[in-house]
Amino acid sequence: MQDLTLDIQYRLGKKTKRATLHVDIQQQIIEGLTAQISTQELMLGKWVKIELQIWQDLVLDKLAINLPYTFQNNERLFCNGFQSWTLSEEYPVNHRFKKVRFFAKNLISAFGDYQIYPYTEKTGILHSWTYAFIRSKDRLPIFFIGSTDERSAYTLIEFDSNKPNGKITISKDCESLQVNKGRIFNAFSLYIACGSENEVFDSFFELMKTNLPEKAAHSSFPGSGKTNPAGGAGFTSWYHYYTKINEKVILDNLEAFKKHQVPINFFQIDDGWQQAVGDWMQVNQKFPNGLKLISESIHKQGYQSGLWLAPFICQSQSELYQKHSEFLLRQKNGNPVKAAYNFLWRSFMYPLNFYNPRVQDYLKKVFDTILNQWGFDMVKLDFLYAVALQPPPGKTRGQVMYEAMDWLRKTVGDKLILGCGVPLSAAMGQTDFCRIGPDIHLKWDFPLLNWLGSREGVSTINAIKNTINRHQLNGRAFFNDPDVSILRLHNHNLLPEQQYTLFIINQLFGSLQFVSDNINEYTPDMLHLYLSQFPLQQKNIYRVAQENEVYRIGFSIGELHYLLFSNLTAKSINLQMSDEIRFLPENFRKCFYHNRLSKHIEPEEIISILPFQTICLLAVNTNNDVSLAGGNSHLFPCSDIVLNGLSNGSFIAESQTLNRKFNFWVYSKSGKPEIANGKLLLEMPYKEGFLYHYESK
Repeated sequence: MQDLTLDIQYRLGKKTKRATLHVDIQQQIIEGLTAQISTQELMLGKWVKIELQIWQDLVLDKLAINLPYTFQNNERLFCNGFQSWTLSEEYPVNHRFKKVRFFAKNLISAFGDYQIYPYTEKTGILHSWTYAFIRSKDRLPIFFIGSTDERSAYTLIEFDSNKPNGKITISKDCESLQVNKGRIFNAFSLYIACGSENEVFDSFFELMKTNLPEKAAHSSFPGSGKTNPAGGAGFTSWYHYYTKINEKVILDNLEAFKKHQVPINFFQIDDGWQQAVGDWMQVNQKFPNGLKLISESIHKQGYQSGLWLAPFICQSQSELYQKHSEFLLRQKNGNPVKAAYNFLWRSFMYPLNFYNPRVQDYLKKVFDTILNQWGFDMVKLDFLYAVALQPPPGKTRGQVMYEAMDWLRKTVGDKLILGCGVPLSAAMGQTDFCRIGPDIHLKWDFPLLNWLGSREGVSTINAIKNTINRHQLNGRAFFNDPDVSILRLHNHNLLPEQQYTLFIINQLFGSLQFVSDNINEYTPDMLHLYLSQFPLQQKNIYRVAQENEVYRIGFSIGELHYLLFSNLTAKSINLQMSDEIRFLPENFRKCFYHNRLSKHIEPEEIISILPFQTICLLAVNTNNDVSLAGGNSHLFPCSDIVLNGLSNGSFIAESQTLNRKFNFWVYSKSGKPEIANGKLLLEMPYKEGFLYHYESK
């Protein structure tokens, strides 16, 4: 820590000033400003805060903290992408990021950080936004760097493993920022730590909460009580119908959930209901009875109603664009800013000028109409990044993004916000749910977008990777929305194993479980798989490791422990179980129930994982007199089953949701347990005890 230095570059009048300050000195005065630096020793590391007290009008161009670091070849660098959709992975130190191809820049570059960050395509030059960490293959602790306060500007973390001893640079996106005399600029609030993932992320978000200017009543950091920690499930219209929705489609799907008595929480109408993007109070002719009727119909089924909109953009065909050109965000030359091209809308997206009071007045009317007059309970707010593409003088992009999100939170009030297409730091504590990956695709991948250099392109495999790699945010920053699962037979090109992998990964790491399928079209097996997610369970993730796109995951639900293996490649792999079980508690290393094969396997076995396949193993507690040892009623075996002891020494096996027969296994050390509502199908000696297979009566 003593090696940290701060580089400052700024302009006083026509003169450019540069200075390098040592972070271990509390107060340092240079021409035009004073740097106030504080460091706080914490259990896992240090919290470093730097404020700049500005004494003369100046223009900031560079604020960067330099941290020497010697990179090892076996280390992996987690790089958090710029916004919701940006691919975020753990990369080898010699990885490289590609540039967007020059002919595609006008169409897609605004989605990401391509207009902010100078991509070099050099190996070993990687970057991350807001937080990052380094993981060694043979070391459990991670080395973590995170910004606990993003109100002043986005925080960029760069890794350079090409230098002889390596280097990490932590900088603020503040080039050409006009700062007036008398202002205090919050330059950095950094947490630098080493520890387990859960320890580090727990302390990181506790620091982020304490760093708020006030304990805002509108804050949506998890724990506010508005949402269930186990998450919610629902329907959204987008990934089956896209913009081809109408009143009949919505009501037919609503009736399907009623028919099957599915205990979902949310029923959401996505893009396709509005007259045009930007005209959010004008419902199109496909909904002749308006959206209030739809919202009331959703409420009658006991669900919360959700509605999609993109509040900070409009399309050229909209009345807003054509009649209120003064609402548009403009470049310095006066031309409207473009927020990339949308092929479905056949238009560029044009951001609104958030700081125009008339724009805010208009949006207040929009939210009042949707939330209070039409009665919707949740709004999915999309393409939010666009609001900060052209900051006004005296503000950074990050400041605009934070202030816009803060305004949305206050305006929406106690209703729920699902954020999408947003830099995640601005969504932390401001949204109830937030997308943490790109849109899924109806195929496994979209190679064209990868070739063009887009890290935000629609892709099922990239959505899965982001769901895994950003899982630490779930329940800490907000509740993660991993997008949707697709279980239906038609209108997609996913293999069955790819569908299953998408479903179970979303279930394990996400807190919002959406489908867009018409569940009336499910086969009995599909319906059983879909219903096997209930009840939604809160999971404790304690191990995530990956190598060559094969993920090894350890987690628990209550007192049950699981191992999950996910193969995202097109090749079969073999895993030696003895290498995988050392992360489990001692009592859970002798017996495993394989959910795909519905049988028990040994800790000495080699298991095969097929292309794109995911399997989940229940680790049986062989130390208890009686333990649950497998079952077919829940996606995560036995997480829904409770063995209730009776006074005569027998048990009642109850599934928490299913009102039909189910099979389950019990392990016993001392003899056959009496299951009062179970029919014994099979008993067999196993290890130091017996396995018993029952069918519920």
